[in-house]
Amino acid sequence: PPSCSAVTASPVTVLMTSGPVMNIWLVLSTMKEAISGKVTAREKAEAIFTYARDNWTWEDYYNTKKGAVGTINAKGGNCCDMAHAIIAMSRAAGLPARYIHGQCYFSKSVIGHVIPEIFVDGEWFICDATNKNSAFGRPVWKGMQTFNGLYNELPF
Repeated sequence: PPSCSAVTASPVTVLMTSGPVMNIWLVLSTMKEAISGKVTAREKAEAIFTYARDNWTWEDYYNTKKGAVGTINAKGGNCCDMAHAIIAMSRAAGLPARYIHGQCYFSKSVIGHVIPEIFVDGEWFICDATNKNSAFGRPVWKGMQTFNGLYNELPF
């Protein structure tokens, strides 16, 4: 299995996602809504990403405030919290998922950023839903100035 991953849909696995996860049933029901009708791992991963990108709004604040459940309830959060929710939903769907942390080049500056990745078909796909113009595996940022690491859970 790939490193930095959790692959079962048990409550323990979903709770391994960084940030507070208090209502696993909300994560599971939202995941089921997002992947309804999808069969393959790739279809499920793309559906989770698309659901997050199209239904949640990026908010400007640092570190984690909401966790997965708070982000799902609020329909938005910063990059950390959106990553928590995407990773929790992915793991609940049986898809390995991890965090990337680095300083990314955006159009006007370099900004610290946390990005979820989902493992399907033998490779990791970036699933950065913080920008409505992102696509599955194709974020809008231009690259990373500094790569801080890959994580199963965030250290902050």
